[in-house]
Amino acid sequence: VEIQRRLMEQTILTALRPAIQERGVTLADVAKAAKVNRTTLSLMLSGVKSPTLRTLCRVCGVLEIKIVIVNQPAEEVG
Repeated sequence: VEIQRRLMEQTILTALRPAIQERGVTLADVAKAAKVNRTTLSLMLSGVKSPTLRTLCRVCGVLEIKIVIVNQPAEEVG
């Protein structure tokens, strides 16, 4: 379960930086709109800090990134 969580987290975080650049907004803009400290957001994007699901959802919401979670039984996960 921990491996799945980390993989999901990394997949989402990998999509965030290009999304920020594509939208032409600053990290400070995103952090403010998502109500996240700019330094915290920067640490999340660099992989130093692990975000909560709530924080990821807020940041993705600001960037209009849809998160889809597929629930599979543990024995089917590779």
